[in-house]
Amino acid sequence: MEERRSADRKMIDLTVSKHINGDTYYCRACEISPGGIRLQRLFNPDPGDRTIRIELPLVEGGLTTVLSARKVWRSGGYEAFEFVNPSFAQQAILERIFGNYAAV
Repeated sequence: MEERRSADRKMIDLTVSKHINGDTYYCRACEISPGGIRLQRLFNPDPGDRTIRIELPLVEGGLTTVLSARKVWRSGGYEAFEFVNPSFAQQAILERIFGNYAAV
């Protein structure tokens, strides 16, 4: 698959929630950038072209942020999403998360 992203991305190992049609599915986040995220699916349906919500934990056992996201590709057990119109506060959170991990 041809690489389409130009932004730096960083490896992470984080459990996130993916909300599709009112149902919650858990995934493992593998990479993150300020503009998107790559997930390893665990028995999750394909969201198709719908915009979904991805919930990222900010602190263990508590605070989260929920971002709208659109799937850009899906292959094998992985899929990538771009964040859709994150708020200023969410952009700051993503930059903070991004800054806490080493570059790929």
